[in-house]
Amino acid sequence: MAEAATLANVSIYKMMEYVEREKIQSPSLTDPEMEEDLRRSKKLFEEIK
Repeated sequence: MAEAATLANVSIYKMMEYVEREKIQSPSLTDPEMEEDLRRSKKLFEEIK
């Protein structure tokens, strides 16, 4: 979102207000996509420890 705000030449706060006002959401993920994201997140957290 920060990159989009920079490209649009607006503050991150204005971008966040716009997203909230317009109720913009990312597309829903399929079950396999969610499982892959979860695996990736777990791996990242393990690497951080």
